Amino acid sequence: MWLILQIVLLYQRQYELINGLPQAGSSGLAGFPLSIAIAGMAPYFIVMLLLHVAFAWANASAFNALLSPRLRAGRRLPALLIQLFLVSMTISFVAAWLYPESVAGDALGLVLLRASARTTAIALALVCIAYFSTWLVIGCRRSGWMRAGLASVVALALLPALNAFPGRGRAPSVQKPDVIIVGIDSLRPDHLHRNHAPFRIMPNLEAVLDRSVIFEDTLTPQPHTSPATMSVLTGQWPAHSGARGNLFPVNAALTSKSMAFAFDAAGYDTVFAMDETRFANIDQAFGFQRILSPGMGVSEMLLGVLGDNVLSNLMMAAPVSRLLTPSVYGNRAHASVYRPEAFSRLLSRGVRQTPADKPLFMYVHFCMGHWPYEPIGFFEHDQFENLPAGQFQDSNRDYLRAISTADRQAGRLLDDLRRAGRLDNAIVVLMSDHGEDFDMSKDVWPPGEIEVPGGIVNGHGGSAIRSPQTSVLLSFAGFGRQSIAAAVRTEPASLIDIAPTLISRAGVRDHVARDGYNLLDDGVTMPGRRLRFVESSYFPGSLRKSSIDEAAVLREMASMYQVNDLGRVEVKPKWKDFQISRRQRAVYLDGWVLMAAEIPEDGLLLINRADQKGWKLKDAPEQAPVQELRKAWCEHWSMDDTAALFCGSDVAMLSAGPTTASLLH
Repeated sequence: MWLILQIVLLYQRQYELINGLPQAGSSGLAGFPLSIAIAGMAPYFIVMLLLHVAFAWANASAFNALLSPRLRAGRRLPALLIQLFLVSMTISFVAAWLYPESVAGDALGLVLLRASARTTAIALALVCIAYFSTWLVIGCRRSGWMRAGLASVVALALLPALNAFPGRGRAPSVQKPDVIIVGIDSLRPDHLHRNHAPFRIMPNLEAVLDRSVIFEDTLTPQPHTSPATMSVLTGQWPAHSGARGNLFPVNAALTSKSMAFAFDAAGYDTVFAMDETRFANIDQAFGFQRILSPGMGVSEMLLGVLGDNVLSNLMMAAPVSRLLTPSVYGNRAHASVYRPEAFSRLLSRGVRQTPADKPLFMYVHFCMGHWPYEPIGFFEHDQFENLPAGQFQDSNRDYLRAISTADRQAGRLLDDLRRAGRLDNAIVVLMSDHGEDFDMSKDVWPPGEIEVPGGIVNGHGGSAIRSPQTSVLLSFAGFGRQSIAAAVRTEPASLIDIAPTLISRAGVRDHVARDGYNLLDDGVTMPGRRLRFVESSYFPGSLRKSSIDEAAVLREMASMYQVNDLGRVEVKPKWKDFQISRRQRAVYLDGWVLMAAEIPEDGLLLINRADQKGWKLKDAPEQAPVQELRKAWCEHWSMDDTAALFCGSDVAMLSAGPTTASLLH
């Protein structure tokens, strides 16, 4: 009954989200892929049912052993129900305290604000601990079955802890370097202490950066996680790879370009891990032998809104949850009950499972820095409340708290790799997929004759030119036998350069034509004048706000998505062109940018990055490389129908002319 009540309360809270989930076929629940959803969610709800049955049995057994002999027959049932109610409320208060954004926290938060209620809850918790401890002691003395059962429960709880023991490590005979990519979602480089931020909240990353080659002028090809990650894997611009947005359909032409295949063919153990998969369907199809991410698809999305009840949330703090509820364990999509250490345990286990006789190619992406950030607990105060200062006084405190947590996760991963000998001969890349925009005062462009369409100033994905969204972290560090001298480089770089750089550095054969450069090749001079392309994503009106309403986003966008045969959510084919047509496109060269806004009537605009000024092309300064930029812009996006609105007849001519790759190289 308690479980059913929690599901009803949760459904009422998440009604709009559930109804807004992508459908298959007709609209409404009649078109929902119930067979796929039920198959995916069934194991979780079976475990929850058994957990609540065990909870009821423990209450009844404790009552029969301690209270029932002291009560008259007519009073036993009411007393048992009162006990069940008090125990349920007690652990609900505990869950609300630990997870203030959960359903329990939402329901009991106002109650816990009162000092008398907190005192009562603590007293009840102490009474419950004493009560059930007494029952266990008496039961174990009287019954061998009780002793065996308790021993089994303890063994089950401790079983995942066996993974804490070190694995075999890397064999000395392995010659090829381990290659590790560590991505921090939404990280703005200007929020690092080394880049003059007035705080130091990412000491683990900064320690690696101190020994790295840092490319301080690095752009993301698209400021959204999925297309940016695809660009890292393929070394290609989104317009060339086909990965033009979150949850675009994945086909063989795209997956075959992943650099993981090159490392797999070279004998590497290839591993991918991301703790939030709602917007990126990355699995073994991209050449990875092992995936450490939570489940993905419509079932995972449903569990993201339905997998929230008191007992499962409390169990989430224990490693045994990895075995019992793997779909929600360490899953950042369950933001209200996410525990960062859970994902770190999955990574630790994955590192130890790497065969000793193989080098490791591992790509890990931490999503803690992504909205909705990390909630602070009831009555808690920490250093982040007072950190923003100077130019950063209007930075988001919850964001600072979140990226600091991501830094601790990255630090633990590096410690695990070190203990396993995976940093004795390794190349480590630190990167961010995109930044995060808060419309901070220091980011505001000065007024001018031309209003530059900078796009959305909250979050990410809505702009192709706003530095808080498009400027990202990129660095390469050598560990052990890999010698990479620390330096700060000013050459223009992009996330598409990661794949060719790592493939070349590791000495791996590659047969894919990639758009990026090998940034660490001393024998090749990087061009001082390099064309770089950035496009925004489709950005609906519901996202153009400082506070995001998930239900409103789903109401506006759910009809654009469908569930495929594998249960994965993807953009419907008929909506791909629509999403591609409504975005900003920009080409960068030196300090100049030529961009097109989402509205074709605005035409092409020229922008000076340093002065943050804009001009219509007819008014552009003489020294600006307008023709070179326009030719590159029109050619790069010539496959899009929208390009004809800006380039006219030039599109056909350019399509038959030199390729973008030839302009780049």
